Amino acid sequence: MIAHGPCPCGGTYEEQRVLVRIARENGAVEMDDVPQGRCETCGGRVYTAAVLAHIEAVFKAESR
Repeated sequence: MIAHGPCPCGGTYEEQRVLVRIARENGAVEMDDVPQGRCETCGGRVYTAAVLAHIEAVFKAESR
């Protein structure tokens, strides 16, 4: 479980696993089972810096 901290609305982020799909000119990059924090109060969504760095690295590798 990843700690996402408190949401600015006062709610709490609960971890869920999601499909991330990034569209690009010649198709799309998809990653399944990506950890995401979702606030049960307002619906806000966040990713940790490590997860964002991994998504970016995969996207760059697939764009070559």
